[in-house]
Amino acid sequence: MRSSRLDLAPRLIGRCAGVFYLIVVVATIYNTALAGGTGLGHAAGLLSAVAYVVVSALFYHLFRPAGPILALLAVFLNLEGIAHQQDSLAFFGSFCLITGYLTFVSTFLPRVIGVLMMLAGVGLLANELMPLLWPSHPRIISTIAWSLDGVGELTLTAWLVIFGVDPLRWWERAGETPMLASGRSADVL
Repeated sequence: MRSSRLDLAPRLIGRCAGVFYLIVVVATIYNTALAGGTGLGHAAGLLSAVAYVVVSALFYHLFRPAGPILALLAVFLNLEGIAHQQDSLAFFGSFCLITGYLTFVSTFLPRVIGVLMMLAGVGLLANELMPLLWPSHPRIISTIAWSLDGVGELTLTAWLVIFGVDPLRWWERAGETPMLASGRSADVL
């Protein structure tokens, strides 16, 4: 039997990532829908950007066992999206696609959340590309695309806040044996 201390690191990182992702979602909605153009809207936008940087760092640590190069690419795309706010949907869409794939192939989060995140990425990319590919596109496509994004990102956020990740599967995927504070391997427990 493993100590509950061993569960702390990956589960805590997952929950922290979920909390910061929730801050991103709430601050972005507030900035976009409620207070855009005001001082409070600007502050919410800054808070969202800072929280998203934290999400990037936590996601890199969280998803590194599932694919270190893709996890690093996701961080890069997310940071680029933060830096290029006006043209960010392609970066954030790609971030969601990669995060969805990493979620799907990891064994420490439900695969359905990975599928939803990949659909979120498709939705963001569709919103970015539709005006270029189909200038007279119906608004319904944009509404569906935004809905896909909302469902995917909110599902991942809620799961991480409530459940975090499965720590035993995370450690297994990381290929490491967690150590106890005493320095003994957890396998001996």
